[in-house]
Amino acid sequence: MPWDKKCYPKSIVQYVPLLRMTVIWPKEVIEDDAEVNEYEVKLEKKSFEMIALQQPVSQDLRTVLTVLKAVSDLERMGDHAVSIAKAAIRMKGEQRIPAVEEEIKRMGRDVKNFR
Repeated sequence: MPWDKKCYPKSIVQYVPLLRMTVIWPKEVIEDDAEVNEYEVKLEKKSFEMIALQQPVSQDLRTVLTVLKAVSDLERMGDHAVSIAKAAIRMKGEQRIPAVEEEIKRMGRDVKNFR
């Protein structure tokens, strides 16, 4: 269920982004990694099944192989996200460096705007 900030006083709402960033989101990322891994296995099995039983050629084969590559990359990204989440949990309470945080925000904006 999405969190609705309109239901809480402003004194609480101002601390929620920090709480979500350092505690809630990292735990969610770690918990969801198993689901990402399961999807990878399911998609790989289905892709291999399609190759073996339907013997796709040309465009269809390229599509199946692209899915296999993408699934592998997405699973690896999920593993990296888990590593970042664990680091965020470990660093909770450490002194924050504004210049580093600003650079990370800028990189995030660049990724969102990448097309």
